[in-house]
Amino acid sequence: MRISHIYKDLINTNDTLCSILEAHGFTNTKLFYRIFKEKFKCTPKHIRKNLPKI
Repeated sequence: MRISHIYKDLINTNDTLCSILEAHGFTNTKLFYRIFKEKFKCTPKHIRKNLPKI
């Protein structure tokens, strides 16, 4: 569930990934990347990079 909230913050804010993870209580970055890739089939950087430009 936290992963979905982190995903929403990635696309809706300009906060750094580190600050988003900290805000959601995620302390293990390596574990986060593994879980994120399993769920979304890409990295957080890829998500942000491919957002439509407004």
